[in-house]
Amino acid sequence: MKDDIVRPNIIFIVIDALRARNLSCYGYSKLTSPNIDNIAKKGILFENAYSCTNTTDPSITTIFSGKYILSHGIIHHGTLVQKSEINKLKESGTYFLPEILKSYGYVTCAFDILGRWHKRGYDFYIGPSGSSAAVGGIIKRIKRTASKFPSPIYKFLKVLYLKIRGESEPVIYDDAKILTNKAIRFIDQNLGKKFFLFIHYWDVHQYNPPKEYIGKFSIDDNIQSEEEILNQITYPTTLPSVKEGLLRHIVSREIKTVSDFIARYDEAIYFVDHEIGRLIEHLEKKKILDDTFIILTADHGESLFEHGIFVDHHGLYDVNIHIPLIFLYPEIGEHKK
Repeated sequence: MKDDIVRPNIIFIVIDALRARNLSCYGYSKLTSPNIDNIAKKGILFENAYSCTNTTDPSITTIFSGKYILSHGIIHHGTLVQKSEINKLKESGTYFLPEILKSYGYVTCAFDILGRWHKRGYDFYIGPSGSSAAVGGIIKRIKRTASKFPSPIYKFLKVLYLKIRGESEPVIYDDAKILTNKAIRFIDQNLGKKFFLFIHYWDVHQYNPPKEYIGKFSIDDNIQSEEEILNQITYPTTLPSVKEGLLRHIVSREIKTVSDFIARYDEAIYFVDHEIGRLIEHLEKKKILDDTFIILTADHGESLFEHGIFVDHHGLYDVNIHIPLIFLYPEIGEHKK
């Protein structure tokens, strides 16, 4: 490597299912993102950034490969991804950003749950609660196999599994505070080295702020009950899954109305924003913020009841694909108009 080439640390933050319009720096009426706003003020905010699709696997593949979906081959998400898609990815000669950076001497680390081909190029790929992503993959395969049993047997196996784990609901995500703590530890362990760090926050996707955040953005301009919401659904083939998702949110996040869903979403943004602020503060404390290039974006957006889509991201509407994209690096700020 040439000594005269400046190579900053790189922190790549993806906030899953975060639509741009609910960030205050993108004009939202509520102050959901004071720390992200500050990053945008000091850096560069892209007003017209759009995801290539509305699901995570193909979007993240595009983000890190720089290729459109039809070029890299991953079209579907999760268990719907076909072997033919993975084979096309292998045959396409696609390189991922962490692979390239690793070849330039970067220490590469991801805190993520996706696993599979997303692990390429990382020295460390850490899943929930410090476990390897491979363990998460095994659990997913077990669940997928169990789901093929008749419904009564599947429900019995699910209850048994949860009892063994001592849980009322499966826990497969670390919250933003835990992820930020992990990121801080990684940074401390790699001071003096050039590193690439990928942090994938899921709290917004899950409408899952900590209890102390619930109520911060409560509103009462739409008091439709969950029953009234379900009665509006015009796509009956997906009603069972939508109903299950709604009821899970209603039970676990104190949700009773449409306004509560929107409030939980905004409160989850505020929680993640707080943790990003803590990360920035730590970089300042360690005197490496000015030597760190920060990229903040999302894989896709979310429909909060717009277009008859209920707390999900079906369709290619603006709410589902207009995402935030913000860069922070001193050299960028110096050239800001």
